[in-house]
Order: sequence, then structure tokens, then C-alpha cells
Amino acid sequence: MNLRCLNLCVISCQIAGCITAPEVVLVDRKTALERQVGGQYPELEADLVEAGLQPGPEPFTRGQLESGGWGRQWGALGEIVQIYGGVRDDRQALDGHLLRRCVGEGRDGLLVATPADCQGEAAADEIAELVARGNRNRRQAWRWMGSLPAAAGADEATLSARWRKVRMDEAPCGAWRQDDAGAWAAKACDQGGGP
Repeated sequence: MNLRCLNLCVISCQIAGCITAPEVVLVDRKTALERQVGGQYPELEADLVEAGLQPGPEPFTRGQLESGGWGRQWGALGEIVQIYGGVRDDRQALDGHLLRRCVGEGRDGLLVATPADCQGEAAADEIAELVARGNRNRRQAWRWMGSLPAAAGADEATLSARWRKVRMDEAPCGAWRQDDAGAWAAKACDQGGGP
């Protein structure tokens, strides 16, 4: 009978809500310590991913930009595209004038107009503008090279000599250039960078 009373009490308490099961919370995520023990470091991984991002320009060709309508009407970007295209065009025009001996690579690393040696017709004002732009660009490149840690303390003459060697190595055969004595001659096809 006591057992029956006890069962009745338990059942009545359960029905009345006196006894409730404890609330169990299951977490599907690991704690920070458990992740570290398991070899997961999300903060470090995020830092690594962010450090690996290298912002930079998209590698568009001049033709792609022009076909997309990026002209002067697009503001500063359009002007940059035009200037970059002009520099590339200058390089091709310069190589042509070097071969025709209208422009020469001077012994100081700068371009020199040589109209007396020019083979064929050439517009003097066009050559003068080309030489001025080319020399300005070279001086800017030398200033930039001088600011690099590897060239610390190098003067303009040293930088221009280095520039001239590289430029003469890549110049086409027959390019008009000046030697150290000041004489002008065409680059031989089997010659390297020296004048």
C-alpha cells in the first residue's frame, strides 16, 4: 500500500508539473580551446588571407580598353590610358628613328636628335618632341631607381650608365648610338650592350 501511495504521489506530481527534466543544451560548435587543440586557428587564417591579397590593376590591353570606349571622355582614367598608349607608341617610333639614324642613344644615356645623319625624311618637330619626352621619362626613371635601397648613394651618371647598358642590349640591330669618344655608329647585330 505504501508503494501504491508513493506511485500515486509521483504520478500526480508529474501531472501537476512539479518534477521537470533538466533542460539540456547541445552545442554544435567547439569552443576556442577545442578548435586550437584540433589545429584550427580561424583568426590567424583570416589574417593570412588578408595579407595574401595584393591589390593591383587589372591587366587590360590597350585594345581592350579602346574597344570598351575608355577614351578622354572618361576623365582621368581615359587620360592615363591615352598616356600609356602614347608611351608604347613612342617606344616603337623611337626604335624606328634609331634605325634611320634620326635619333641616337647618347653616351650619357639620353636621346640625341641627329638630323645630319638621318636617312630619309623626318619631321624635325616630331623628333624633338619624341626626344624631349624620352629624356624626361628616362630622368624620372633614374630618379626612381636612385630612391631604391639597392641603389642608395648612386649618382645620376652611374644610374644612366646602367640604364644605357640595358637599353643597348635590347635596342634593335642597327640602332644609332654614340661611343665613349663621341663618335656615332650603328649597333652591330652580334654586339651586346657596350658602345
